[in-house]
Amino acid sequence: MKRWLVAALIFAIVGMSGYTFWHRNTIMPSDFLQLAAAIILLLVTAIYVFVISKQAEDTKTLANETKELVEQSRKANEAELAVMLTDIYSSPEMLRGMRLLRHWQRDKGEGFAGVFALWRETQYHLVEAEDHARRLYSHYFYRIRLLLELGVLNVGYIRTVVQLEQVEFYFDVIVPMEKAMNPNYDRRTADTFGEIYTDLRSD
Repeated sequence: MKRWLVAALIFAIVGMSGYTFWHRNTIMPSDFLQLAAAIILLLVTAIYVFVISKQAEDTKTLANETKELVEQSRKANEAELAVMLTDIYSSPEMLRGMRLLRHWQRDKGEGFAGVFALWRETQYHLVEAEDHARRLYSHYFYRIRLLLELGVLNVGYIRTVVQLEQVEFYFDVIVPMEKAMNPNYDRRTADTFGEIYTDLRSD
């Protein structure tokens, strides 16, 4: 639209200039000055419209480039977070902790969480390793929930990075232990993952 306007203004300037040139001997001085002023005004207007149009195009181009850079940055951050979370979960320490907690669960039977909570209060040295493993796994899920609340991650991303068996272990082992330790424990992480993985619900 602006290009058509500039073209129309230029056409008008050329037309008025041509008319003034061909009829310069018959035009009154006052009329000539008015025509000259009109030509100058049209010329200034055409330049202004052209500059504004160019600035708008440059702004649109800059906005598109900025959007593309933001998207590339977001993807790079997500990839970096995915590597970080994968490294944490696949670390030897995490593996040892999960095996230790699973062994505790099987060895103590259905009351494994209650026994853990009792020993943690009365004989902590006997469950210090298990408690460290519990905290490590619990904090892993806490970090992910915090990143979700901060808007750094979204549900689709979490479903891709956090595998179902990880969540199953969390609800099967960690949640019962934390509930046994404190019936009023902070449920936000469990509730968040219970909503994300709707087939797994915390009690």
